[in-house]
Amino acid sequence: MGEAFSASLDDDRLERCTGTPAWEGGFDALAAARGAFVTDSRIAWRAVSDIRRAWDLDVKDLTI
Repeated sequence: MGEAFSASLDDDRLERCTGTPAWEGGFDALAAARGAFVTDSRIAWRAVSDIRRAWDLDVKDLTI
């Protein structure tokens, strides 16, 4: 997530990450993805992938 929350996290992006309605790449989505690792790593992987897509980052396929 360092790719998303680096120097490019300016005031506009910070507002987007914390605003209402919740953005699919925001902090709430990141917290939910983190929590999903406790339940099911596949669900967490998909959640992180959605966040990466929202930030226009590369998304890796889940291989099990």
